[in-house]
Amino acid sequence: MQETTESYLGKTDVLVPLETMEQHRLATQQMVQQCRRSLHIISRDLDPAVYDLPEFCDALTRVLLENRRMQVRILVRDAQAIVRAGHRLLIVAFKLSSSVEMRKPGPDHKDYNGAMFVGDGIGFITRRSADRYIGQMNFNDQRESNLLLEEFGEMWAKSTVDSNLRNFVI
Repeated sequence: MQETTESYLGKTDVLVPLETMEQHRLATQQMVQQCRRSLHIISRDLDPAVYDLPEFCDALTRVLLENRRMQVRILVRDAQAIVRAGHRLLIVAFKLSSSVEMRKPGPDHKDYNGAMFVGDGIGFITRRSADRYIGQMNFNDQRESNLLLEEFGEMWAKSTVDSNLRNFVI
């Protein structure tokens, strides 16, 4: 696997297979640090091994504070589980609620089991199954990123605000 430290958002156009949780974690952290405009995430349970880490949440907070117009949209299927666990990303979302919006997929997509992370509409990290760390990334693939964002947009349009997320108290 190409090291994610060699990947630059909007510049490195190499499709890289990802096969471990550690590779996903490193790729995600690298991409979030480089985002400046938008971030779109689909995750069944906001994968704690990737998103519930101080390094990721600190990087996201820093990027959001430096780029006030940046927007983060997150679709999460199991909101109750992440609220119960006190997921760190929820705290970031509520502290920076003008920049971060979280919803639950609608009935048409309730069985979606993939995972998607699209940064600035140009880079992506995907997994076909949220149960396995087999996926791929590319830090500069406009075509594939557009297709993923189209899929995200369809799901977002039919999503709902989950009462578990609305009633979360820090």
